[in-house]
Amino acid sequence: MAEVTYSSWFDRIGKSVGGVLGSFAFLYWNEGSLDLSKYAKTAVDVKADITAEGADGKLVDISGKVDSDETLGDDLFLLPGKYLTYNRTAQVYAWVEEKETTTRKDAVGGGETTTTTYKYKKEWVSRATRSEDFNQREVQDWESRYSVRIDNSRAEKQNFESKSDRVSSVRMGKYTMSTSGLSLPGQSILSPLDDTTVKMKDIGGFKPGIEGSTIYLRKNGSSSDNVGDERLTYSVLKSGFDGTAFGKLAGSELQSYTVKGQGGDALKHKGVLFHIFAGDKDQAVATLHSEYSMMLWIFRIIGFLAMWIGAMLVLDPLSTVLDIVGVIGSVSRFLINAILFVITLVLSFVTIVIGAIAHNVIVLVIVLAVIIGVIFFLVMQKKNSAGGASGALK
Repeated sequence: MAEVTYSSWFDRIGKSVGGVLGSFAFLYWNEGSLDLSKYAKTAVDVKADITAEGADGKLVDISGKVDSDETLGDDLFLLPGKYLTYNRTAQVYAWVEEKETTTRKDAVGGGETTTTTYKYKKEWVSRATRSEDFNQREVQDWESRYSVRIDNSRAEKQNFESKSDRVSSVRMGKYTMSTSGLSLPGQSILSPLDDTTVKMKDIGGFKPGIEGSTIYLRKNGSSSDNVGDERLTYSVLKSGFDGTAFGKLAGSELQSYTVKGQGGDALKHKGVLFHIFAGDKDQAVATLHSEYSMMLWIFRIIGFLAMWIGAMLVLDPLSTVLDIVGVIGSVSRFLINAILFVITLVLSFVTIVIGAIAHNVIVLVIVLAVIIGVIFFLVMQKKNSAGGASGALK
C-alpha cells in the first residue's frame, strides 16, 4: 500500500533556511570544545598505595588496579560476580514495518510529491510495535499466495526488559570514588555463558536455552524464531583491570573536577574530568585527545553537511523547473549541487576559523591588534594624503 503526501515549496524552503542558519551556529559553538587531554597531562601523579600529601583539591591521576568491595548481578540470570558495570539487552522477535519513499518534484510551484510504500518483515527488536500502529494489518505472501496477518499481540507482552547497573563505588589502592558521574571504560559481551556466570531457570513459562553468548526464551520450546520469542545478552566491565583515574582529590576520595580553560582556552566551554581509563597515564591522555579530536571532526562534518543539504533544498526548485527541458534539469541539478558544495565548504571553513579564533584569547587579541593596526595605518595614510594635497594647493 502506498501513501502520498505533498509539501509546498514554502514549507521546504522554511526548513532548509533554518537548517542552514543553524549549521553556522553549530559550527561556531563546536569550536569552543575544550581538549581535556591538555589538562590531564598536568594532573598531579598520586600512587595508589601511598597517602598523598598536599594534593587535596587538586587535579590528580591515580594508576593501579580498579576494584570494588561489591559484587554485581541481576534479578534474572546473571549471577553476582566481580563486575563494575553490566548491561542486559532484551529483545523480542516481532513484525517490523519498513517505509520506502520516492519523491517527485513538481514542475510548477516548486513543491514535491512523496509516495511511501510499506513493507513488513520479522526481526529482533528492543520493543515491538503495536499491531494497531501498523499501516497495514494483512499482506500478501507471494510464495504461498495466501494473505499473512500482521499481528504483534504476543510480542507486545514483552516479559523481559533491558537493564543496566553499576557498583556504587570503586577502589584503587587507598583511594575510593563514587561511580555517580564517573566515566568508566566500555563493556564487553559476557561470553561464554555457563553455570559460573548465569543460573538458568524457568520464568513465567519460558524455558531458557543458551546459544553462544545469548539466552533464548521460547514458549513453545522451538529452535526457530517465532513472533513473541525473547532473547537476552549481557555486557560487563570486569573488576581487577589496570587503569588510570582522573579527578579532584579530597582526602582518600577522588571526586569530579571541573576544568576551566586557562590562557588561550579561557573562552572555551568548561569540561569535567572524572574518568577511569584502562592503561597507564600516557594511554589515558592519548585516549582523551583521540576522543576530543574525533568528536570535533564529527561535529564539523555534520555542520557542513547540514549547511550543504539545506542549501541544495533551497535551490532545488530551480532545477525542478529546468526538468521540463529534459536532460538540462539533471545537468543543472548536478552543477548547482557541485557549486553549492564548494560554497558551503568555504563558508564552513570560514565559520570554523572564526569560531576557533573567537574561542582562543591569545589568537583573538592578536587578530584584533592586527585589525586595529591596519585601520590606524589606513587612517594615517589618508590624513597624510589629505595633508599633502592641501600643502600642494598652498
